[in-house]
Parts: sequence; C-alpha cells; structure tokens
Amino acid sequence: LPPSALDQKDAPMAPDNEKRKRYDRQLRLWGEHGQAAMEDCSVCLLNGTGAGTEALKNLVLPGIGSFTVVDGAVVTEADLGNNFFVE
Repeated sequence: LPPSALDQKDAPMAPDNEKRKRYDRQLRLWGEHGQAAMEDCSVCLLNGTGAGTEALKNLVLPGIGSFTVVDGAVVTEADLGNNFFVE
C-alpha cells in the first residue's frame, strides 16, 4: 500500500463514521431518522429493580440521549447480582 493509504488506515475515524460503526445494527433496523429520534429521547426509570435496569440497559446500548433513575431504596448486597448500575 502507498504510505498515504497506511496513514488513512491508522488515522482516527471521523465522528460520523464511529457512530455508524457503533450503531450499525440500529441504523439498518430503523434508519437514520429512527436513530436520531432514539438519541433525542430521555427515559426515566422509577424503582431500579433488576428487570427495570435490564430494560434500561437495552435502551442505553442503542444510544438513548439520556436517562434518570429514581429509586429511594437502599442498595443491599443482594442487589449486586442483578443490577449492574450499582457497585
């Protein structure tokens, strides 16, 4: 390969290309308009149970814009096994 091709290969990806690579599956499912809508949405999870946080994870991975968890419960050791939002 010519030196310029090597430079391009090792160069950081443009933000749009990184986004396309990260969200390729979603873009194929619902297109750019759907992905933009996902990125513009906000989610509020009430009570961060294991099921709720699993559902939230499935929204975070495709790229929701933001989320808030509202939960007044005290975290216990039992929560560590089913809730990846706590340490």
